[in-house]
Amino acid sequence: MSLMGEVQKFIESHPGCTSSDIANAFADFPRKSVLQSASKLRQCGRVAHRFEGKTRRHFALETDIQPDQEPDIG
Repeated sequence: MSLMGEVQKFIESHPGCTSSDIANAFADFPRKSVLQSASKLRQCGRVAHRFEGKTRRHFALETDIQPDQEPDIG
């Protein structure tokens, strides 16, 4: 699995985690790469963040389409 996929799974498993929590969980990777992955996930709408003071907390967003929410393309 890619680093981005692993970061997404971490955020899903740890709602409200901080950027430092994410970076520390992937200490074998460059911090910049880990935080860029989190940023890309946010930009594509797969995770969200909110600030509490200067602390950024990350949350997974629901990405699965439920059967009653599928677009009518027929």
